[in-house]
Amino acid sequence: MSSHFESSASIDALATCISQNHEAAFPRFFSHEEDSARRVFKTYNGIAVAIDDDVARRRVTVSSPQALTTNQANYIRQCISMSEAA
Repeated sequence: MSSHFESSASIDALATCISQNHEAAFPRFFSHEEDSARRVFKTYNGIAVAIDDDVARRRVTVSSPQALTTNQANYIRQCISMSEAA
């Protein structure tokens, strides 16, 4: 299952916030792929977060074997809000 979010924040700010997982909403993230327009983090249990830079907006896609929990979706939204405010 995939969930999509959009943001105007920088790809670096989003990647930093999401990968630090302050709320422990996800299992530990490991960096999987990184270049100037894309960051991908994965967990040991099959959850992947991809942040793609689409010039005007960043697209955050969370792929998981199960639907995101409310806590997980709220954590992504919180990172988006904090990153956009920075």
